[in-house]
Amino acid sequence: MPRSVGEQDDQQQRDDDRRGADDDRVGAAREHSSVRGGPLGQLIDGGLVNGSARLVGWASQVSRQLQSGYLYHYAFAMIIGLAVLVGWLLLGA
Repeated sequence: MPRSVGEQDDQQQRDDDRRGADDDRVGAAREHSSVRGGPLGQLIDGGLVNGSARLVGWASQVSRQLQSGYLYHYAFAMIIGLAVLVGWLLLGA
C-alpha cells in the first residue's frame, strides 16, 4: 500500500539523519587515523589502490589493441597457445 507524502518525507528525514551520523563517524575516524596521512597511507593509496587502477587501465589498452574481431585471429592464437602448452609439457617432462 503506498505511503502518504508525509510518511515518505518522515522516512526521508530519518534516512538523511542516519547518513549524517554515519558521515560524522567516518570523518572522526579519519581525523584520528595515523595511517591516512602517513607513509603507510601513501603506500596503500598510491601504490596499491592507484597502482592497481593504473595497471588495469594499461592492460585494457594493450588488450584493446590486440583485438581485431576476426574469428580466425582468435583461432590462430588458440592454436599457438596449444602448441606452446604441448611443447612445454613434452620438454618439461
